[in-house]
Amino acid sequence: MTAAVAYDGGIHAPRSRRARPHGLNRVVMRLSIVMLKWARRRAERSALTYEESARLLRMQQQRQAHENETALMAMRLL
Repeated sequence: MTAAVAYDGGIHAPRSRRARPHGLNRVVMRLSIVMLKWARRRAERSALTYEESARLLRMQQQRQAHENETALMAMRLL
């Protein structure tokens, strides 16, 4: 069973403020976030099989070659 609680969102309602990290705590928090992001990217890369990564690399190279050909064609027209 639940009970409804009246919310007093008035101007004078007390609000708790969260203390912001400073100094070494802040450095440790930022470093841990960077490490988590790095680990996630590394895990995603390793999740690809060799064939999938080779196909993606081939597609990227083909796209780059096509863009280069298009740029050369545009330069010839000028």
